Amino acid sequence: MLGQQRQFVELHGPERIQTAWWTDQPCHRDYFRAIAETGGQLWIFRELQSGNWYLHGLFD
Repeated sequence: MLGQQRQFVELHGPERIQTAWWTDQPCHRDYFRAIAETGGQLWIFRELQSGNWYLHGLFD
């Protein structure tokens, strides 16, 4: 799935997850539950610093 693009018919979220500001490796992500046009349900997130999107997991 690396480098693949998907179309979504529904996107639920975001739920923001972030570490405390004083940590050495800050993490700021917005998580979404997405339903693809194929019907698959995905758990995706966007890194706020880079703007990149990633697949975190799949739902049955």
